Amino acid sequence: MITGGKIKPHLMGQQPGDSPSRQAIRFRDSLVVVLALTAGAVNAMSHLQLGKVFSSVITGNLALLGVSAAQRDAGLAV
Repeated sequence: MITGGKIKPHLMGQQPGDSPSRQAIRFRDSLVVVLALTAGAVNAMSHLQLGKVFSSVITGNLALLGVSAAQRDAGLAV
């Protein structure tokens, strides 16, 4: 269980003083990757299917900022 940004080790089969096992760390890292890929895929599909509308504001802003930096056009970033 995650409480206050920390995983409670005793709920993952460990005692409160132990460090997380490699298996627990790999599982957490795998979840982070899956969530990132899913969010990116949803944002990309919404951008393509909804007529260049981003489903996530910050992702859309960062994408447009990257495009404007690559094209050296400040108008795209605004």
